[in-house]
Amino acid sequence: MTPANALPKFHAAAALPRPERPDRLNRAEFDKLSKTRQKKWLDERTEWNQTRWPTILTPQFAETFERLNDDFESRPREIGSGCGFIIDGDSGIGKTTLVDAWAKQTHRKLFDPVQADAEQYRIHIPVVSVSLPETPTSKVILNRILDFIGHPLAGTGSVEKLRTATVDSLRACRTEVLILDEVQHIEFSGRKRTPAALGCLKDLLNEADIFMVLAGSNMADTQLLSAATQVGASPLAARFGYEEITQIPSPTSGTNSWAAVVKAVEANVMLRDFDYELHRHSADYLWNRCHGRLRTLVHLLRIANLKAIRSGDETITSDFLDTIKTDSLTQSAA
Repeated sequence: MTPANALPKFHAAAALPRPERPDRLNRAEFDKLSKTRQKKWLDERTEWNQTRWPTILTPQFAETFERLNDDFESRPREIGSGCGFIIDGDSGIGKTTLVDAWAKQTHRKLFDPVQADAEQYRIHIPVVSVSLPETPTSKVILNRILDFIGHPLAGTGSVEKLRTATVDSLRACRTEVLILDEVQHIEFSGRKRTPAALGCLKDLLNEADIFMVLAGSNMADTQLLSAATQVGASPLAARFGYEEITQIPSPTSGTNSWAAVVKAVEANVMLRDFDYELHRHSADYLWNRCHGRLRTLVHLLRIANLKAIRSGDETITSDFLDTIKTDSLTQSAA
């Protein structure tokens, strides 16, 4: 049974061209522009700020990207040989950002909109990517996948019917990659739903012939990763590559990794009185605020950028950043 929906939102988001970053202008350069050109630059800045900033490929992100590409491209292409990759790491470390960027890049590689007609748009979904809620059952997992695809059975039917519909749809859509984010919410041990949830992943891996990417926190503590070493347990983990995303080392560690990341992120700030030197004079401060978490750094500077525009300050300082709260996890660690 093929899905009846049109092009999924993810497909559209992956195909949309990213707005070009406006030229940096300081106050003097901006004032020299004509009123028309000033308005154009301000409009371009607004559009830029409304989009997600480009993904910063830290050394570990770049290495994980390469491992994902290698494992995906070298995977066996036959039913029953599905495999995948697990990305582990603390909250706020950037797992979702990394996985989303890789998913969209892979989608663009596999799907060529220039050669696709309306029918292919409808049924060709090379990458399916969903985020799981807390304590998902097998039924919830399957419904999330079917909802992404746009299948009419999404939200209805028994687990068996949903499983069959999911496998059939992934095959019909020629799906090659299935991404499940926040997979730590699956309770892999201690409750009756555990065998079903783990079995659900195994069924999809085997029957749909897909490359499955699982992203979550504290995955080393789950049955999924320990299954390969448990007597009598299904060695599912042996079919997955694994990478733990760790915090970026602090400036006091003797490396310049964090300063380089700050420099790359602050390049996306668009303020007329900003010196773009946070990586030089505020790297320590920012690491202490963000604890080496890329997502937190990006969130902090995005908020600061918008707040500086609204206030008219048009710059960012440590004192200014002190007025901004970040995610609760980092606040509690501070």
